[in-house]
Amino acid sequence: MLRLLFLCVLLGGTLAAHPLDDRAFMTSELSLLPGGGMELAVEFRYNDVLASYTEFGNGLDRNRDGCVTRGECNTRLLEVADLLAFSVQVRVDGSVVTLEAAMERAEFRDLNDATATPDQPGGMPLSSTRIFYRLVFAGTVAPAPGQTRQGEYEFSGLQSVIERPTEQMAIVDARNSTRLKLEAAHGTGPTGFPLARFSWQDVAAPAAAPSGPPQVAAPAPTTALPPAPTALPRLGGLLFGLALALAGLGMGIAGLRGTNGRAGSLLTAALLLLAGAAVLAGALLQPA
Repeated sequence: MLRLLFLCVLLGGTLAAHPLDDRAFMTSELSLLPGGGMELAVEFRYNDVLASYTEFGNGLDRNRDGCVTRGECNTRLLEVADLLAFSVQVRVDGSVVTLEAAMERAEFRDLNDATATPDQPGGMPLSSTRIFYRLVFAGTVAPAPGQTRQGEYEFSGLQSVIERPTEQMAIVDARNSTRLKLEAAHGTGPTGFPLARFSWQDVAAPAAAPSGPPQVAAPAPTTALPPAPTALPRLGGLLFGLALALAGLGMGIAGLRGTNGRAGSLLTAALLLLAGAAVLAGALLQPA
């Protein structure tokens, strides 16, 4: 019995040192972002001033002077972010998505006084403060263009109270200008902690643009025509044939008049006449 009492005392301060309990109403929103981004925003709204005093004593007001400075606030937000990092898990297609705390976007406000801030001289007074925390975690999901993705969001904070799962574990598609709340199946996982299952369609990859200059189709080939003949070769043939014929005719006439070498002269003349006639015939038959 003494050992059990000692254990309760030892763990009591640790369990009460973070806001994951029924003294603060927790809401969370897991958002799908353009380009495969994913973002988890978790908010805690303390029920009243008395519950906030417990949080002040458990770590927010570190020096117990009744005020919260910016340094004390940042230290406590880091502690809460670390606790949340161990309390939430997101899986896509069975693989765990790594979510990193974006501390530059963390918020601490007084829900009872919008003008109160830990940056004011002396810090924020605690006399009537009702605490609000907001932590943001960001990560990316490997793309699968055109595929249906299966997601799971589990909240395993030991002191978390999930009474309205659809509100406290919302899934939002924020890939377009309009934010659309996705349908999710809320229940408990194998370990008994709250679990939300959801699915969405990954954006199909855009068609690849053609590279290089545009291709122009070559004109259809045409049948080549032979070059037009010129009149010069035909005229030369006529003149050459006429010259041979005249030479043969002159030699024949001279052979008929002479008395020596009559037979040889007549034969040569006949050959010249025949050659000239053949050349003339070829020139005359050549197409114009």
